[in-house]
Amino acid sequence: MLAGAYLYAHHARPLPPPLWTEADLPELPPAEDNGWVLLRDRGYAFSVDDEGGLLSLETSPQELPEDTARAIADELRGDEPARREIGALGHFADGCATTDTYCPFLPMHYLAVERGLAMIVGARLGHWTRVTEEAEALSRQTSGFTATCRTVASCLVAVRALENSMIAAESVAFIASNADDPPIDVLEALVELVASAVTPSPDVGRTIVFDCVSYRRTFAALNGELLLDRAYTLGRLDDMCRSVHAYAVDPTLGAPTGWPQTDGALWWLYNARGKEYLAMYAVNLETSVSAITRYREVLEDIDAARARALEALRRAITHAEAQAEARANQAANPDTTDE
Repeated sequence: MLAGAYLYAHHARPLPPPLWTEADLPELPPAEDNGWVLLRDRGYAFSVDDEGGLLSLETSPQELPEDTARAIADELRGDEPARREIGALGHFADGCATTDTYCPFLPMHYLAVERGLAMIVGARLGHWTRVTEEAEALSRQTSGFTATCRTVASCLVAVRALENSMIAAESVAFIASNADDPPIDVLEALVELVASAVTPSPDVGRTIVFDCVSYRRTFAALNGELLLDRAYTLGRLDDMCRSVHAYAVDPTLGAPTGWPQTDGALWWLYNARGKEYLAMYAVNLETSVSAITRYREVLEDIDAARARALEALRRAITHAEAQAEARANQAANPDTTDE
């Protein structure tokens, strides 16, 4: 009798219905028009890093010697065909599936870094058309990725890319303010891109939906383990997911704390394997909570970076307009010379 009750409790009870399914995640654009899919499938590994801190809030904008700019341009040239190919597609949306074992988010980071560096180097070398091209591509890339990121790690990469775009725009403005004849139309286009970039929402609930759909799919497939109460364990996993999802949606809530599963001398007496699985998922969810907190801190950095970029761009436009007016006056009065 006791053995039958034990086996029923561990193996025969029906599983609770899922909290969420794949249908609860944002719809994706067609794969053939998605730059993220191209980035993943081609295995592009953008590798030019910002070793000089040109895209750091703490160290930019800064003077960029011409020989340094040319050296960075040489490094960027090898990845230019890939950047153009990805930028030519209409969308850049996180296409990670809950069945994927790995979703490449670091290449997205390096792609954004390369575009930001290309903007700065282009301005320093007077390649203003390149500045506009890379800025527009980076704007499309970041807006698409921030709106669709499916994991907290991807969302962190997305907001960092958006921040990079603001810093790069400020650096371009700094260079333009010290250049002869900077193009006003390029600077005005950057103002529009920076001002219109949408600050992502602090609500990243979809990332927990994604994680928990993945966890459930993996866990529900487990069978044949004697010390695993699948129904009870999935119910506890759902409780954990609910609490983290609530925090991911509403930043005014306190961050949920850990969920000890294997504490106490007799924790193994019932559902030992289930508690071990729950302890593993608890670590993953605690990592997600920390990442969500960091994500929201970066959102504040973006607002500061936007304000700095817009102020610098408007100063650069004033400088460019003054230069244009001086040239017009000189053309109208060619015999006038400076005293």
